Amino acid sequence: GVQLSKARHIVFGLNRSPAGVPAPEDCLPGRNTPIPTSSVHYVNGRPIVGPFPSNMESIILGMGCFWGAERLFWQIPGVFTTAAIYSGGTTPNPTYEETCTSRTGHTEAVLVVFDPGEVDLRALFKVFWENHDPTQYMGQGNDVGSQYRSAIYTTGEVHLHAANESRAIYQGIHTAAESVDADWLVVGATARDMVYEAAFGLPIKRATADIDFAINVGDWNTFSALTKMLVDDFGFVRTKSAHRLELPNSALWIDIIPFGAIAGDDGKYRWPDDPDIEFSTLGFQEALDTAITCRVADDPVLDLKVVHPAVLILIKIISWRDRKHYKRTDAQDVAYAMSYYTQLDGNDMRVYDDPALYEGDLEMGTVGARLAGRDLATLAPGLALDFVRAFIQEEIGLGNDSEFLADMMLGSTRLFADESLYSELLPNLAMGIDEV
Repeated sequence: GVQLSKARHIVFGLNRSPAGVPAPEDCLPGRNTPIPTSSVHYVNGRPIVGPFPSNMESIILGMGCFWGAERLFWQIPGVFTTAAIYSGGTTPNPTYEETCTSRTGHTEAVLVVFDPGEVDLRALFKVFWENHDPTQYMGQGNDVGSQYRSAIYTTGEVHLHAANESRAIYQGIHTAAESVDADWLVVGATARDMVYEAAFGLPIKRATADIDFAINVGDWNTFSALTKMLVDDFGFVRTKSAHRLELPNSALWIDIIPFGAIAGDDGKYRWPDDPDIEFSTLGFQEALDTAITCRVADDPVLDLKVVHPAVLILIKIISWRDRKHYKRTDAQDVAYAMSYYTQLDGNDMRVYDDPALYEGDLEMGTVGARLAGRDLATLAPGLALDFVRAFIQEEIGLGNDSEFLADMMLGSTRLFADESLYSELLPNLAMGIDEV
């Protein structure tokens, strides 16, 4: 494997026993000769063994099985190369089979070599935190063993500081919201990544550069107090957008969308300082009421509420309808959520236990849309669902002239080889809604 000197190692879930990592005397003997591997990245053709160009920096990130994790990083602009490696162990030059025994001390990890002038380290940590569960000690999902533990291997104090800072973002939001007695949840593409990639290991088709938080506030003074605390106590800085905060010298920003009593019955409101800006938070209360809890830290305990995948479809449809002329990616997220819905935990068995769901040809993508519709109608009945139901019927009536259909098909990655299946997603979603 690749060795980095002066590496600092951070393991998460520190309040639990580290007994899963074998003691050096219990590890396999290994060998003196390195295992022969390619020295060139298969996808981008760049070297995966140093020395690397002098302007590059390196970090090693362990987040479960390295096959899926590496893919996330080589697609990021500014990343020079990546490599699937073993880190933090005792056995010299272990084989894959030896590492899988959990008796080498290593964790599967990804070497990320990047140009700090093009990509901020915090952006890499954002991908790290949002695409696995660091509290699943000694494992990720169905992969169990010390070789799947969560870890960061830093190569200097700057990297160590950035690692701790990325974890502190969620803690900052939690602390600030708690101080003003405001409930909150993670929404948008960040929630999509947490649910689909981190919890279920499903691939993410589109990266995101921001974190979206929805905050339930009783009045604008509460929202002002919350953002003031984030600026004064946690180092965020204000931007030209009232709802957006940034971290200095970082590619990362957060969007804080207030909702609740400040909005009218239709979920809409205008910003006090800029009445020309109108926001719609229709469906946000339903998202909060049905949110999934995701634990991202054990010491201290930090639980995040994340929008349910079915309700995320509702939020994204409303968002596209309100901002369709400049936010077309919402339609892509809806198509993704519907097409992968059957792969979420337990949904596959729900399909096979209900013959009505797979009458005729079984296309799991469109079946997922129908199943999501059922869950959406169960979880979020009310004004927001009525809006979405009317929207779906309008788009279905437009046929191939539907802008939403066209936007679902945008992007570099196709969900279906047969493009005609895209046109079946909304009808199946509507069918599922009407079945409840």
